[in-house]
Amino acid sequence: MRKIILLAGFILPVSFLFAQTVKTSRAIQRKTCYTAIYLDELQKQHPNTQTTADFEKWMLSKVKQKNSNPTLSDVTNYAPIPVIFHVMHSGQLEGNTYNVSQARINAQLRQLNKDFANQSGSSYAAASSTGLQFCLAAKDVNGNLLNQPGIDRVNATGKAYGTPPYSRIDFETQVKPATIWDPTKYINIWITSFDENILGYATFPAASTLDGLSFTETSTTAGVAIDYETVGSIGFPAADCASTFSYKNGKTLAHEMGHFFGLRHIWGDANCGTDYCDDTPQHAEANYGSPSHPKTNSCGTADEMFENYMDYCDDKILNTFTAKQVERMQIVMVNSLRRKELPSSVAGCAVPAAIASKIGFLPCDGVLSISEKSAKTTCPLYTDLSLYLNIEDKATGTATLQVSTTGTATNGLDFELLTPTLNIVAGETFKVVKLRIFDEASKETDETIKVAYTISGSGVVADDKLPQSLTVTILDDDVLFVGQNIKEVYKENFGVSGSSFPAGWNAEPTNPKNKWVVGVNAGSDFTGQALYISNSFATKRLEYSIDVAADHLVRSALITPGLAQKINVSYKYKVAGETDDDGTYDYGLAFTNIANTTSVDDLPGVDTMVGTYNGSTVVPVLKTVNATLLPNYTNKQFYLYFYWENDDNTGAQPPLIIDDILVTTTGTKVESQVNNSKQIKLLAGDSNFIVSKEDNEILAAISNSTENINCIDVSISQAGNGQVDITTLTGTFKRSEKVIKLTPSTTSNANSSITLYFSTAELATWPSINDLKVMKVQDGIALNSVLSPANAILLTPVVKDYRQSDGYASFTVNTTGFSQFFLVATNTTLPLQLLTFNAATLNNGASLTWSSGNEFSNKGFYVQRSIDGVNFTSIDFVPGKNQGSTAGNFKYSYFDKTIEQGITYFYRLQQVDLNGKSTWSSVRSIKWNSKGGSLVVYPNPAKNIAHVVTGKTMVASVHLTTAKGEIVWRLPKQTISSTGFDVSLQHLPAGVYMLWIQEEKSRQNIKIIKE
Repeated sequence: MRKIILLAGFILPVSFLFAQTVKTSRAIQRKTCYTAIYLDELQKQHPNTQTTADFEKWMLSKVKQKNSNPTLSDVTNYAPIPVIFHVMHSGQLEGNTYNVSQARINAQLRQLNKDFANQSGSSYAAASSTGLQFCLAAKDVNGNLLNQPGIDRVNATGKAYGTPPYSRIDFETQVKPATIWDPTKYINIWITSFDENILGYATFPAASTLDGLSFTETSTTAGVAIDYETVGSIGFPAADCASTFSYKNGKTLAHEMGHFFGLRHIWGDANCGTDYCDDTPQHAEANYGSPSHPKTNSCGTADEMFENYMDYCDDKILNTFTAKQVERMQIVMVNSLRRKELPSSVAGCAVPAAIASKIGFLPCDGVLSISEKSAKTTCPLYTDLSLYLNIEDKATGTATLQVSTTGTATNGLDFELLTPTLNIVAGETFKVVKLRIFDEASKETDETIKVAYTISGSGVVADDKLPQSLTVTILDDDVLFVGQNIKEVYKENFGVSGSSFPAGWNAEPTNPKNKWVVGVNAGSDFTGQALYISNSFATKRLEYSIDVAADHLVRSALITPGLAQKINVSYKYKVAGETDDDGTYDYGLAFTNIANTTSVDDLPGVDTMVGTYNGSTVVPVLKTVNATLLPNYTNKQFYLYFYWENDDNTGAQPPLIIDDILVTTTGTKVESQVNNSKQIKLLAGDSNFIVSKEDNEILAAISNSTENINCIDVSISQAGNGQVDITTLTGTFKRSEKVIKLTPSTTSNANSSITLYFSTAELATWPSINDLKVMKVQDGIALNSVLSPANAILLTPVVKDYRQSDGYASFTVNTTGFSQFFLVATNTTLPLQLLTFNAATLNNGASLTWSSGNEFSNKGFYVQRSIDGVNFTSIDFVPGKNQGSTAGNFKYSYFDKTIEQGITYFYRLQQVDLNGKSTWSSVRSIKWNSKGGSLVVYPNPAKNIAHVVTGKTMVASVHLTTAKGEIVWRLPKQTISSTGFDVSLQHLPAGVYMLWIQEEKSRQNIKIIKE
C-alpha cells in the first residue's frame, strides 16, 4: 500500500510545500523492483536470450538430480562469500546522502546474513536457512587490502557516465561496465540512486547448460543494485524512527539477492501467477505496506505469505525464505555461472567490527494495530500476535526480560500475555513476545496494550534507535450500525458554470503551470463543471504543460461517514498522461486521510491513474472508481486527496479530470442465510453484537447477561421470508420461517436481554409488526411438534421499526436462558404456566400464594376448596394481572379466613383464559390445629410421594394409617426439620389415609389422599 505522510494541519500555505516533498522524500512508496521488467526488456531486445520457460526447464532438471543425490547442491558448509559495495556518489562527505557510511553498510551486511540464515523471526514452518552467508571482501582486484573492507567508494564527478541519480539504461550500459569487479570473485552490489523510482534490481542467473542461448547477465553487468536509502538494518535503519519510509531496514538487498540466486516474485509477475515454489501460497498480485492475516485472494488462497522476502511489503515485516526457495538458490549457487566460482575467491573475508548487542521492538515506529476478529471458527476465538524484539548482531551472553503490559485493554478479558518472561542465551538474534487477542462480541472503543520490558543480565542492552516499548491497538470489529440500505453521506459534482472550488475544498496556491481548477472544459464525457489540471487559471483549458515538471494536491471538504460497517468512495476520472514500457511519468493518485492524523492510505484496489500505452501512443482512459475504505475509517472523519505529477519531458493530453464524487455507507446487514453462525465468549454485563463468521452480518445482540458464558453458538437454524404453521396446546398459529438459535456450551439460566433482527423482506408477509410476539422454544424440541408451557414460552418484545430508513426491524426481549427464537402472530397463545402454588396457615386462616408465566389471554383464577379432596367449590375469583401484554413471573396471593380448627382443607386453582378455556392446578392441603400449629401436605392427592411441612422443628414419631387404623408407614422418633419430610405412598392402594405426628406432649394429624 502506498503511504504518504501529510504535514499536520494541511491548509493552503503548506500544501505546496508538501507536494514538493512527495518526490524528494520518496514518500510515494510504490516499491519498484526492476528485475522482472529488466528480464522482459532483455528478452525483447535479444530474442536468443533464455526465457522463463528455458530457465525453469533447466531448474526442474536440477531439482530432480538433487532429489536423487542431495549432495549435488549442498552449500550449508560453504565459507562466507565476499561482497563488494560500490558506493556511487558525487563528492559528498562519507555519511551524507549517496556516500553511505561504513557503519550503515556493515549493518546492512549483518541484516543480509540474518535474513539468509532464517534469523529474522519467521513464524512459518516452511521457513528455512539458505545456507548462504556473506562477508566483506578484504582485498581489491589487485590483491591490496581495502581500507574499508567490502567498500569501493566511487566519486562519479567528471566521469563519462555522470553522477547519480541514473537512468536504468545508463546505469546498465555505462556505470556497471566501468565499475564492476570480477564477478567470479565478488558479488557486486551497487549503492546508488535512480531517477525512475527504482529501489533495486538484480541480474538473473544463467541456466549454464542450455546451449544456443545468450544469458540475461554478462561479466560486465552481473550483480545487484539498490537505492542508497534502503541501506541499513532493523537496528540501524537508513532513516530514524520518525521517518515513514517503508524500506529503510535493509530488506531490499535480501529481495534482490533472492533474484540474483534465481527466485521469482512470489506472485509470479502475473495475476495469480507462479513463483515455481510449491511451499509458497499463490498470490494474486504484489502486496504493499503491512497487511494482516488472514489475507485471502481471488486465486483461492486462504492466507497469503506476505512476509516473504520476494513480496513488496514493508521491510519491518519481511522475514521468510521457504525451503523450496532455498532449494532453488542452492542449485543456482552450485551450477550457475559467476556463482559457482565464488567459493574459490581469493578476495578474502573481513568481519565487521563488533557492536553492542542492542535489543528493541519491531516495528520501528513502536505502534501497531490488530483487528480483534479471529480466523478461528470454534470457541474460544482468539488471534495470537507475535511482537519481535530485534537483537542487532546477536546476544553476547545470557539475559532475562520481564515483560509487562499497561493500557486500556484488560489482561485476561481482552488479551492474555503468553510470555511474561523471556530468557536469552548467547548467539540469539531475536526474541518474541506473544499476545493472545480475544475475539469477543462486546461493542467497545478501540483499546490499547502497551508492552514493555526490563532487562537483567549482560547478554543484551537497550537499543538507542529502536523503541523499548510498543503499543498495540485492538481494533474493535463489532457492529456499530445495523442497516440494509445504502446511505449517501457526501456528494460533489462541482456545480454549474461559474462556480469555484466547493466549500471546504483546498488546492495549492496558484502556480504558473499545471494547477487544479474547477471549470467547464472537461469535455463531453462530463456534465457541467469538473475538477481537472490546467495550465491556465484564466481560461481553465483542459491542457497541461508537458515540459514543466509539476506535482499538485487538492483536498476535499471534511467527510463524516458516521457509524457504518462499510464506506464506499466512487468517482469518475479521465486521464492520458505519460506511460510507456520504461515506466509511468505523468499520472494521478487518489488517497484518503483520517482527520487530525498525518498518514494517508491508497484507496483500496485503486492504482495509478494514467492512460493506456498501446506501443506507440498513450490512449486516454475514462473510468469510474468504486473503492471500499479500510475498516479503521468507520466513524472517523476523513478527507479525499487527489494528486497529479508530471515530469518535464513529454506527455499526452488530457491531464487528470475528476468528477461525480460520491461517498456512501452501509451498515451491518441482517443475516438471512441458514447455518451462518458465530461462536463467542459472553461476558456478564456486556453489550454483545454477534455477526456471522461467514459474511459479518448481524445474527443477534445479547446484553446484560447475569453470567459469564465461555462459549455460545449463535446461528440461523431456519431461514426464509414467509410464514409457516406452529401448533400449541391451544391451537395452530403462524410463525416466521426464520429461526435464530442461541446455544451455550454448558446449560445456562442466565438472565439477559436478547435482540433479534429481521430484514424488511423477512417481515414482508406480516401486515403489522408492532404487536408480533417472540416465542422461545427449548433446544432439542422440534418446531413441528405440539408446543406447551413445558417447552416453550411467549415473550412480548420491544419493537423498533427501521424498515423505511435502514431496511430492518429489531425485537428485544428479556428472558432466562437461551434456545430457539422466532416471531409469532399476535393471536398465538400457550396455556398459562403456573410456576408455583403454595398453601399455609397464617393468623388463623389459610394463606395461598402462586406465581405464573405466559399470561397471554389470562382472564384470572377461581380459588377452589374441598374437605374431602374430591368435591371442590369455588370460593372466590382473582383477576389475571396480564391479559395479553407482557409475559413474565407474576405473583398472586389469597387469604381464606373461614377455615376451622382440626379440619383438613384442600385447595386448587382454576385458571380461565379470555376465550373461556380452563386449566387446573395441582392440589395443596393444610390443617390448622387447636394448639396453634399447622400442617401442610403437597401434592394432595398424591401418587407416589407426599411432602409434609410441619412449620417448626420438633422431636416426634410419625405413622400413616388406613381409615380402619392400620399402620401402613412409619417414621421412628427423631428430630424433624421445619422444612418437613416425604411420605412414601408407592406401595399403597388408592384411598384416604391419616398421617399422625406424635410429639412428647401433643399430637397432630392430617388427611392424605392417594390417587
